[in-house]
Amino acid sequence: MTKGAAMALKGRLLLFYASPLFNRSNDKARWDAAYTANKAAYDELTTNGDRELVGATSKRAHKNVCEPLV
Repeated sequence: MTKGAAMALKGRLLLFYASPLFNRSNDKARWDAAYTANKAAYDELTTNGDRELVGATSKRAHKNVCEPLV
């Protein structure tokens, strides 16, 4: 697992922890922690020129799936 993937997973878990399912008192600190973790993951994944959040291969696959058959 890459550092960016681990950071994204942490951000996702903190979003669940901040959600109403686990945060009945709507603690703002949980939302702030989730935002900070997700922002850090986004920055890690987008600042390096060798990685993208959605790569060219995924874009091509999406295009092939979404175009009608002729």
